[in-house]
Amino acid sequence: MKNPKRMPSKKVLLIALLVVILLAGAFIFMQSRRNSTASTSVDQPVEKIDLSPPTDAEKQEADARKEIIVKEQESQNQSQPTPGAKKAVKPIMTTAGFYDNQVEVSAFVPEVYEQGTCTLTLTKGTAKVTKQTAGVKDATTTRCENFVIPRKDIPSAGIWSAVVAYTSATANGSSEAKNVEVK
Repeated sequence: MKNPKRMPSKKVLLIALLVVILLAGAFIFMQSRRNSTASTSVDQPVEKIDLSPPTDAEKQEADARKEIIVKEQESQNQSQPTPGAKKAVKPIMTTAGFYDNQVEVSAFVPEVYEQGTCTLTLTKGTAKVTKQTAGVKDATTTRCENFVIPRKDIPSAGIWSAVVAYTSATANGSSEAKNVEVK
């Protein structure tokens, strides 16, 4: 018959041996890391900071830099719009085409987040067709409600130039022209 007391002592001995092996491995690992970080920090030069008063050349350089900063700030203040002036914007047409017997145009105004009015102008020679939609806040920009102009409202077929203009209390501007072929 087996002695029940002998079995647990073998397990305890085996567990103790595993713990000793793990501790030895951790010790070796830490020693190797300490040696590698110590060698890299010795190789790096230490930058010294000069705490002595500035020389005449350093004072002149600092004064010159101050003058440059003042001039930059003055020029920025001059280029800022006068109070009450409208911000210049440039609407972007995302689509402009002739689909299902109608002209469809969509656009948005970047860098503006407000309500306003969008106006689509189609031009061919001296003929013009215009349509207005609302400019509405959309996430981070102003989106023009989609323009839809039925073919019956366009006097003739051919290539028409489309331009979207935006105006509000604080901003205005026009997009670049895009050609739309009306059939």
